[in-house]
Amino acid sequence: MKAHVAIVALVLMAMAPWLVACEEEPSAAERAYLASFCEALDDFSDRVVVTSSPDSVAGAFDALVVDLEAMAPPPSLHDFHAAFAGYVREAAGQPREVASREVPRPPSDVRSRLASIEHEVPGCRAPTPFEAGS
Repeated sequence: MKAHVAIVALVLMAMAPWLVACEEEPSAAERAYLASFCEALDDFSDRVVVTSSPDSVAGAFDALVVDLEAMAPPPSLHDFHAAFAGYVREAAGQPREVASREVPRPPSDVRSRLASIEHEVPGCRAPTPFEAGS
């Protein structure tokens, strides 16, 4: 069980980017994406915390992949989303190996915009994926 919690912590904490000050407001599409993204990470976290077997952990990763594939990222997040979904797909099959690699991050300007509104999005509970200093 501790290993499962550690895997969740690694994935969620790796998503915490090191941000710069926000200068621009996020677009409506970025706001919608953030809500979907946080909800998917929140669901993933909930699934992994209650798992008791490696198969259950793999199932949680598989469910996260399904959630990510259902999203339509805005152009500003398209490359990040594709890279992150690929990272999660790999993690489903080999979580220990993938956990040691750097997690894909959006461009810093986009991270900054998203970090500025995370506290407003109910699904973005701590740790928030784009918050500065996380």
